[in-house]
Amino acid sequence: MKKNENIKQGFALKKLIIALVLIVAAFIAGFEFGARYDWNPDQGEHYDPVAIEEKIVEISELATFECNYTDSDTYKGDPKKILGFALPLTAKEMMICCSGTVKMGPDIQGNLNIDLDEDAQRLAVTIPHSEILSHEVDEESVKIMYVKNGVFNSVTPQNVNDLRKKMKEREERHIKEETDYLEQADSKAVEQISTFLNTAYPDLEVEVTFNE
Repeated sequence: MKKNENIKQGFALKKLIIALVLIVAAFIAGFEFGARYDWNPDQGEHYDPVAIEEKIVEISELATFECNYTDSDTYKGDPKKILGFALPLTAKEMMICCSGTVKMGPDIQGNLNIDLDEDAQRLAVTIPHSEILSHEVDEESVKIMYVKNGVFNSVTPQNVNDLRKKMKEREERHIKEETDYLEQADSKAVEQISTFLNTAYPDLEVEVTFNE
């Protein structure tokens, strides 16, 4: 009987020792986890305005609107003159056609303002209004429709470049003065940034407006 009691006491002691070892191990593991991740149950989430700005810049060019166009124009060169009189058959003329792509959006590099109120859980972002960010002509689309060289007065590559520059400037004026493309780019920029911030920071009330 005493032998059986000793065996039972031995098993009980082993179980107690194992339980104590597991408790100590769990405590140490929890301490290491807390130290590694600096976890503090009383500390609320911290939002870094610099990190927020970097994330906004990462997702954007912000080229939020793009238009493609095809245009043509005619170049007319002045005739040669002698003593102020135009010489016959010396005027030159050509017509070219080309396609291009214009990208628009706010230039946020250095123009982005973050106003974070953590107590009110509010994030206000101000951005500049959209502008033309890039304008590229597809070189393969450039076609000379016709050329009429004058006597001793031929069309030159510089004439072609000057006409292309004139066409690009005209297209940009058209966008700024006769379309609502920049306004559409503004709307898409607000939508894009708001959607991103609401997803990344669901606990914050996000407002995106424009610099005045």
